[in-house]
Amino acid sequence: MHIHIPDGVLPVWLWTAGYVVILALVALAVRTVRGQERKGVLAAVMVAVMLVAQSIRLGVPYHINPSALTGIIPGFADVVYVLARGQLIYRGRPLELFTRPELLEQANIESPPLIEVLNALRESIASQAD
Repeated sequence: MHIHIPDGVLPVWLWTAGYVVILALVALAVRTVRGQERKGVLAAVMVAVMLVAQSIRLGVPYHINPSALTGIIPGFADVVYVLARGQLIYRGRPLELFTRPELLEQANIESPPLIEVLNALRESIASQAD
């Protein structure tokens, strides 16, 4: 369980210092990703989706935390590693992983619905070409 600290509890100097540090990190991140604006927009959308998902009431003192998706879906994760039973079974691009159903099954990973639709379309196009 975690606690959200409401405004007014922390001393002014502490949250001011926090804002300064965050602004410096955001400026550094913006400078680092120049020329990759598309990824920035996708990351912003994923953060918004993540915040909405976290606000869904589940009836228990927990919330959904899809933060890992903010790196994988927009493409910031260039390489993913998949372990199964203590063994490395895949190292490569995230989207390529989802085209390998045998690896997904071996690692007990469910393919996202969008990937399922894309795979079905790919199979349909391939069967029509034959």
